[in-house]
Amino acid sequence: MSDRTAAYEAVRSFSRARRRASLLSLLRAFGRSDDSLLAYEDVRRRLHAVEGSAPVLEDVPI
Repeated sequence: MSDRTAAYEAVRSFSRARRRASLLSLLRAFGRSDDSLLAYEDVRRRLHAVEGSAPVLEDVPI
């Protein structure tokens, strides 16, 4: 895949995601909600997770 094609696909994917997010936001405003995602803490509780990971701050080379 050429750089130009990859860039085009990235822009297209981003636009599609923004359009979907806008539509979901509009639907939520009219009372519909997207029930396909669960809250992180709800999932942890349902799986009986007892340990979490400690937050870590790391330097990332660029």
